[in-house]
Amino acid sequence: MSALLLIGATPSQSFAQADGAAPEEAVCAQARALNVAALPQQALALVDKVNESTRTEGAEDAQQTLASDRLGCVEERNEALRRISVAEQMAVLAARVQPEGSVTPGTAAGSVTAGTSAQTPSCPAQATGQGISAATRAELADIAKGCDSEVVIAEPKTPSQSLASNWSGFAEANIAPLNEPAVASMLLIGVGLIVARLIAPQVGRLDKRTRRQDPRVSIEITRRMRLRSLLVGLALLIAAGIIAVTESPAETSSLQQWLLPVVPMLFGSLFLAWAFSQATRVVVRVIGADGKEDSGEAAHVIALARDLGGAAPVGIEYPLGTDETILQAAGFTTTPEGRVAKALYNLIHLMVPRSPWDVSVGVNSRDLIAVTVSHHGREVRSAAIDRDVLGLRIPVTDSAGVPMKGADGKEKFPELQRMTAAVILAALHEEYEMPRLYGATQWKSLGLHYVATTDLATSKPSVDVLAQAVDADPSNRAAHLALWHHRYRTSDHLPELLAYINLLNNIIEETEADPETYYPLALRARHSYLVASINAMYLEPGGPPLPAILRPAAASTLEMTENWSRKDDAALAQRTKRSLEAIVAFTNLGPVAYPPDITVPSGTADPYAEYSWACYYACRPEYGGIEDVDYARALEHLRAATAHPDLSQWHRKDPQLKKFRTHLRYREAFNRAPATDFLSLPTLAADKDGLASVGASTPQSVMAQRPWRLAAHLGRSTARADYIRAVASLALSVPDDLATWRIDITRTLLERNVIAVQPGTLGDFVSSLRNDLLRDLNDVPTEEQLRTWLGDAPAG
Repeated sequence: MSALLLIGATPSQSFAQADGAAPEEAVCAQARALNVAALPQQALALVDKVNESTRTEGAEDAQQTLASDRLGCVEERNEALRRISVAEQMAVLAARVQPEGSVTPGTAAGSVTAGTSAQTPSCPAQATGQGISAATRAELADIAKGCDSEVVIAEPKTPSQSLASNWSGFAEANIAPLNEPAVASMLLIGVGLIVARLIAPQVGRLDKRTRRQDPRVSIEITRRMRLRSLLVGLALLIAAGIIAVTESPAETSSLQQWLLPVVPMLFGSLFLAWAFSQATRVVVRVIGADGKEDSGEAAHVIALARDLGGAAPVGIEYPLGTDETILQAAGFTTTPEGRVAKALYNLIHLMVPRSPWDVSVGVNSRDLIAVTVSHHGREVRSAAIDRDVLGLRIPVTDSAGVPMKGADGKEKFPELQRMTAAVILAALHEEYEMPRLYGATQWKSLGLHYVATTDLATSKPSVDVLAQAVDADPSNRAAHLALWHHRYRTSDHLPELLAYINLLNNIIEETEADPETYYPLALRARHSYLVASINAMYLEPGGPPLPAILRPAAASTLEMTENWSRKDDAALAQRTKRSLEAIVAFTNLGPVAYPPDITVPSGTADPYAEYSWACYYACRPEYGGIEDVDYARALEHLRAATAHPDLSQWHRKDPQLKKFRTHLRYREAFNRAPATDFLSLPTLAADKDGLASVGASTPQSVMAQRPWRLAAHLGRSTARADYIRAVASLALSVPDDLATWRIDITRTLLERNVIAVQPGTLGDFVSSLRNDLLRDLNDVPTEEQLRTWLGDAPAG
């Protein structure tokens, strides 16, 4: 049982004297107030301290001195002594009461005395009440009359009440004192977090120069350092909170009281701000046309962004998208589903920006998207993506040129969210300045290049889209290379190929300034230079070219494939190497027969490498190879190569394969039989069903229709009907000995804008017409048959 003695601690400060009162009178008033407040020990100490100065020299004891007339506040001092005496009696009696409530006669008084430092504001005694005799109760009641409150004798407690009482005492003694320090510490930590949140963008801008040196290296370092910075920052904030609640005001000045906790808090905020500013985590929100958040579409945007800015370099002759891989290190996420989860996420994000990059995408329709990218709440980039403004209402076609349908059965257009991915990458580029965008800074240029080299890679409009990309950002070197490739790579006109070679030389020279950064671009430009140069050789008049001219360039480019320094470039280097091995082998061909025991790789499993080896074997017979053996190997590689969309049709006009295409093996393998369906002509595709419905499916039946009646049946103009009849007339003008090829001859003449033939006047078309037929058919007419109809070649 606790001691009940009222023991006052020494006052921490003296009482101020009342204005206009004598010093003794003021002290007595203060002593009376302390007695009334049940603080007799403090009252006694105050009176004794004042009387000490008036003590008689040589007094034998303090009692004589206090009894003299010169001592003051006698009544107040006696009252204090009385109260202390009562408290001592209460303590002795309380010590005799056992926990069970029984009184042990003769129990010695407790060790509590009037001189101890313990103190209670009043003197109520508590006992369990069980087993206390009536005499004891009366004695307690009598003694309590001298106290300031009555004795309270509690009723017996149950075990659960005892447990609750014990816990309450423990909490009051050990936990309650920590409440105020804990609140103060949490408040200081909260202030530090808010400061870190506010200064994070500024800290990030100060550190931008370091990251611009090499963003990929910087981000890799940051991933290792951010956790350490977060731990250090939090530790400093916690230390600031501890210092704030443990420092003694008596031991420090007011300035020190402020500086001691504030300094570690500020340093902790700086560490946290640096960690926040360096994060590359991106949250993507997509709001659909119905106003609801679409997590599925957000995941689609994330996938496209990773493909554009996080995949290793792809494309052996031009970049598909970009070569930048910075988004490999970025963490993409979407907002959680559910109102409660979103509210918690937003609350946490407000204090601790786990995803400092915020992308908001509003999809108004499949043709209009609004995008905003923010960093730490600051808008970095916004864009309105309109399909018609960008010129992307272009049908997506397969490798055969047939328009494709979307999942909804409607005509398929390029994926507009690819432009959203470009906006995200351009916004990150403002913060990190990515060198492998090769000078590009505009989202429109990045996005159009991405669309042209993916959705429209095999479509003719890709050239126009790439031209827009270059126009939107002339410094986008990757878009330049892709544009030149799509415009000139498959050309069979020597002046265009020579212009292409010159442009490639310019790119190669530009990349020499920074070989490591421009490695993928330089490798593609060198590979394309070799291929274009070989094609140009075969367009030159005369006999077989001398490949040895290209031997030094081919050897140095092959050596370049072994010197990549970034692991992201390894796959591209290996693919290019397989193709270059075939080109190097070609440059070693010469007028001397090639050794028959040479071993050349077969089945390289890369379309471009397969195509290069097909070209090598197709040319070997011209330099002493064995035609049957080499052509068989050429066909083996060519079949594997044509699985790639870019190569599926190129072999039909590749100058290097001109002689090979005339061989029966090639025609049987790749060409088709002559067409027999008049309505299969591409120029009649729009009216094919209408013509079939009126029975006009042959040239003869079309000519039997009057123009006005044909126009009425088709719902077309008379001019269109006249054109259809002209096409039928052209087909009928083909002689009967060429009837097997009537449809294909008509198609070829229409491609050359010939709508009518006057026999014997087109002799200069014979060779090119037959070559076009050789390109597609496994059986073609002889040159003599064609000349009999069209005439001889012009003299000279």
